[in-house]
Amino acid sequence: MSRDQMKKIKEKVDQSHITKPFDPKYDRFSKLVGYQQPATDAPSIVHVPTGIRNKGHGSHKRIKSKKEQMISRKGKQTRTSSVCNGKGHDIRRGKVLKAKKTKEDEGSPD
Repeated sequence: MSRDQMKKIKEKVDQSHITKPFDPKYDRFSKLVGYQQPATDAPSIVHVPTGIRNKGHGSHKRIKSKKEQMISRKGKQTRTSSVCNGKGHDIRRGKVLKAKKTKEDEGSPD
């Protein structure tokens, strides 16, 4: 194309009127999605975002396996005594051992 042809095309475009109304970007996307902006004059409410962190902060949470998830759901195991098979205590805190200690303490001449 020559320089003269480019000038003629440019003048022709400048003289022609655009019949299609200007369609802003927001309107194009709202038509695609099907969203209609509310027709109120009230200012829009902007809420403070939650959970924003600065760069460099990871989640500090490792991914647990299925087995580990089941163990954590089950909870902490209770202690059982090997002497009386009672739950909630072990041999150090059992009634049998306490009874032995009190008998020994009574018998010893301190």
